[in-house]
Amino acid sequence: MITNTKTNERNNQDKKFHFWQYFTPHKKTISFLILLDILFICFSIFETLYFAKIVENITEKAYYLAMKQLVIFGIESVIRICVNHLYNVIWFKFQVKVTKSMTFDIIQQSFMVSSKAYTDHNSANFIKRIDQDPWTIFNNLSNFVDNVSSIITCVIVIGYICFISWQVGLVLIITVILCAIIETYRRRKVKEKNRELFKRNEKYSSLLQEVVKSERDVKSLNLEYELKENIQQSFDYSQNYGVQTSIYENRWWAYRTVLFRFLGAAALVLAVFFMNKGLLTITSFIIINNNRNYSFQLMTAYENFTRYITEIKLAVERISELYQDDEYELEKFGATIRKHIKGKIEFKNVEFNYIEYKERDKKEILAEKRANKRKKIKAKVPTREISNTNRVFKNLNFTIEPNTTVAFVGKSGSGKSTILNLISKMYEVDGGKVLIDGTDIKKLDKDSLRSSISLVNQFPYIFDMTIKENLLLAKPDATDEEIEQVIKDSALDEFISTLSNGLNTKVGESGIKLSGGQRQRLAIARALLKKSSIILFDESTSSLDNLAQNQIKKSIDNIKGKSTIVIVAHRLTTIKNVDKIFYLEEGEIVDVGTFEELYKRNKNFKTMFLAENI
Repeated sequence: MITNTKTNERNNQDKKFHFWQYFTPHKKTISFLILLDILFICFSIFETLYFAKIVENITEKAYYLAMKQLVIFGIESVIRICVNHLYNVIWFKFQVKVTKSMTFDIIQQSFMVSSKAYTDHNSANFIKRIDQDPWTIFNNLSNFVDNVSSIITCVIVIGYICFISWQVGLVLIITVILCAIIETYRRRKVKEKNRELFKRNEKYSSLLQEVVKSERDVKSLNLEYELKENIQQSFDYSQNYGVQTSIYENRWWAYRTVLFRFLGAAALVLAVFFMNKGLLTITSFIIINNNRNYSFQLMTAYENFTRYITEIKLAVERISELYQDDEYELEKFGATIRKHIKGKIEFKNVEFNYIEYKERDKKEILAEKRANKRKKIKAKVPTREISNTNRVFKNLNFTIEPNTTVAFVGKSGSGKSTILNLISKMYEVDGGKVLIDGTDIKKLDKDSLRSSISLVNQFPYIFDMTIKENLLLAKPDATDEEIEQVIKDSALDEFISTLSNGLNTKVGESGIKLSGGQRQRLAIARALLKKSSIILFDESTSSLDNLAQNQIKKSIDNIKGKSTIVIVAHRLTTIKNVDKIFYLEEGEIVDVGTFEELYKRNKNFKTMFLAENI
């Protein structure tokens, strides 16, 4: 049965990342927070102006009135603290809700990114965008809101100083404007530096993750010293640039601070001059002196204002890259729904190339950005370019009938595993078509395609859960009888019977508590539980001992005729009983037949088998 509809996945391909959309469902909470923030601003302004009145009364020796005002001032301070606490409690809870929603959407979008894009980028690219950038956005937004409150307070206080003496107030305003100009220039220069620093930190983080995950290999091969050198080089590459960026920022901060101090002192000199002329009272001078730092706070608030906006923009840009079919190529699915897949697979004139990229020269990128800006071109400037193209297939053709078991064999690099990736649409063809039951897989919707195919990789990922929980990922409603059956079919029953907690045994991160063969058998059990129309085995028995391998062969024999089974194998003994074998050389199918037929007529195939069994 075929139906056509626009799926949610299709809509996801067209959407963009707008972080404001995550705040829309919380309008009431945001309105209440704004109300509390306005109240907090009023309290801040009240404290500043009211304290100025207290100073004035003390100066005029109205001590009794000043004491009453100080009591009111103390009560107001307590109320302000309570309002601030209430604001923070609501804000913290609000933060968790929004970042949770944002993070989960980014995780979902990361699964829309093609497998090829994952191959082209290190894992830190994705982890930082998922784990850190949502919090970066929200934390900077929180600081941004606080900063707006500070700016409003500072503006009103400076306005009050202008009311006392417009000449002194004007000097303070000029100070803020000049410092703001310097800060704008500095922030624009630093933005590009921070973007480059983020990329360098990504590489360093990715290396650290690899070192942690490869701990056993590092120890067994005695690679500690070599990796230490690599880590040190990566650290220097990242942190030295960070130091240069910090020094650059600090230099401009020093320029700005010197300017502020000079003009701030000029404002006080002007105030003393007016006192000498009788145009300013001692009380007014005290108020100006006590509050002139609000101009510095305003300047700092503006600095922070630009920094928070810059960091939010950078985080949004990084996340948005996952939503754009540019550097992170997105998976594309059609709108055709197939409810019952029989499992016929066809390759028609399929072409596929592995494309390698390299980073473009930064000066070249900057020049192109400036040229686009002059020409008012809004297109995104690519940061990398193609460095090499390796052709894997050209006009590859074959057909696999439903419910048959076939195998692809050949030397390393002949394209065996690539065929499985093209069938499962992990990779996109560059030309030709891959058909399932006569339908181009480009036209199938995501659920129709992925629910009909199970892939057992050469190095399957086992999650840090119990054995049973790992199995239930494939079929959450699986019965105990179904689980027991796939455990037997995948030859895991004897191993599990030796465990004190049985199926409830935790296997550790990446299944580290299991042997390589046990991990593969668990992955096979997970695939069998899914009961897909098409099951792909990519070297799935390569790390099993002979006994376990024979059990897996029996398992595959048990499901023969029930699903279309495609096996990629180096060990030819595992595919003796398949219905058909495709023999590949350099991306071409040069022979097809049963095991016996190929053994008799194909010298290369025979040589491979004999070499394996010497």
